[in-house]
Amino acid sequence: MILESRFLTFKLKRSAYFGFILASCIYLIELYANKYTGTWYALVISANIKYMLKIKLIKIFGVTKMKKTAIALALMATAGTANAALVTGSTMSFTAASSAGLVQPAAGTGSWFGMAAGDFNFDGIVDTVHTPISSFDGIVIGSVQTPSGSHTGLVNGTESPTIDNPWGFFQNTGMHGTLAAITVSSDDGAGNVTLDMSGWTVDWNGGLIDMGQGADAVVTCSGTCGDGDTYTLDYSAVVPTGSFTGVPYSLHLEGTISAVPVPAAVWLFGSGLVGLAGIARRRKAA
Repeated sequence: MILESRFLTFKLKRSAYFGFILASCIYLIELYANKYTGTWYALVISANIKYMLKIKLIKIFGVTKMKKTAIALALMATAGTANAALVTGSTMSFTAASSAGLVQPAAGTGSWFGMAAGDFNFDGIVDTVHTPISSFDGIVIGSVQTPSGSHTGLVNGTESPTIDNPWGFFQNTGMHGTLAAITVSSDDGAGNVTLDMSGWTVDWNGGLIDMGQGADAVVTCSGTCGDGDTYTLDYSAVVPTGSFTGVPYSLHLEGTISAVPVPAAVWLFGSGLVGLAGIARRRKAA
């Protein structure tokens, strides 16, 4: 009776170790996939790898009820790991608003930034000048994108943009960029994200203006902020230095998110695990 109890304890421990190892492998694969792609791709990778490992490992290690349970527990333990949305390397492209001037463009008509620059209507109210902007490379999450080449006068093609195409403001040329990478501050997995904009900057009239003092930008997506989802972004700050010191600044973007493709290493890692399991089976049979 004692020997049988010890044997059962050993089998339970071995099953638990097996489940833990399997869960760890799946978690690492999904973690790597989430870093380089959006939710939808990560879920597909997750489902395929889990199925592949489950079938292969059941064949290799046997189809006992205990091991089936261990596999099921491992898969359940990692079911929620593939939930990343806006990930490092994702690009947020955007289109320009169809109108500009003192009237704020309507929602759904494109992207712009605004500067409460003066009382242009002479009515005692400070007016905001809205300037349409469109993406050059777009915002790449996790990357530093510093533009250069702003100057006096209108856009002439000598600029080196990064995030958006060069634009004109008060007869001088400018571009948006970053001095530090834009990163995700929070993500509820349901399309509501906040971004750390502390690195946001404006290159205008030959100089960089730090515009990263505002609160986190608020992003709302049509889906989970994964590949192919549309989004809106809103951010506000105050110009800290220069001729527009103290002037309120606002940014509104509308566009689409693109996630980077999954590196081949993810697939190689998954197939490598199955290959190792196959070697172990042959050694056991020998």
